Amino acid sequence: MAKVSRIDKPFYQLTVKESVLRLGTDAKEGLAEREAERRLALYGENMLSEGRRRSLLFRFFDQFKDFLIIVLIVAALLSYYLKDFQGGTVLMAIVVINAIIGFYQEYKAERILEGLKQVIRAHATVIRDGQRREIPQEQLVPGDLIYLEEGSSIPADVRLVEAVNFSTNDFILTGESMPQHKRADLVFDKELTLTDQDNLVFLGVTVATGNATGVVFATGMKTAIGQIARTSESIDRDLSPLQIEMNHVAVMLTKIAGVIALVVFGIN
Repeated sequence: MAKVSRIDKPFYQLTVKESVLRLGTDAKEGLAEREAERRLALYGENMLSEGRRRSLLFRFFDQFKDFLIIVLIVAALLSYYLKDFQGGTVLMAIVVINAIIGFYQEYKAERILEGLKQVIRAHATVIRDGQRREIPQEQLVPGDLIYLEEGSSIPADVRLVEAVNFSTNDFILTGESMPQHKRADLVFDKELTLTDQDNLVFLGVTVATGNATGVVFATGMKTAIGQIARTSESIDRDLSPLQIEMNHVAVMLTKIAGVIALVVFGIN
């Protein structure tokens, strides 16, 4: 069984030799098949988790939780009670249209994420026991030596070992529209963002030019894109400044309307 070294630095700050040593693999032969099977059982499949999914019905009703929307619904009901059917219908139409637009935007964003998951599910060219072959991307493990070529999708987070005229399309992670040139011999001694880690390539991006070999150092939810997905699931959605101000106005209007209603009720 290969021995994994403990080197507490990010991989872009390690040399190729240090990276290979840390991952307990071989830069020419790759992992032994038995060791790869052991690591697959240890680390799990190279997949992004689905996370908690709520039904479409519940997500639609979520659109009615905003305080201003509740105020509009109450106002519409009062309009109907006071025989102002035209005003009540207009208010309810605003509420329903707002809910449909909000629901559609959330649904569309979810479909885009699902499309991304399908794109990054592919086959990977791996070198194990010195033999190059294709395996399902889900079976990649940390320490696997993989081969990358123009047009292929990066199947995991990888520290480059050798690279020839190699560049990647990193738009999905960094927003860069131009291909990013990558080199295996680079080593950095300071903290860098994903955009500047030019000796690494990441799950979900594609190869623009050239070919390379590299060792997998992160799979599944441990990858850069997996961490982004996990963070987005755990963070509550904050209200925008406009939404906060609208809620303040709604509260104020509700109080005023309540006072007026009490006065009118008392007079009647």
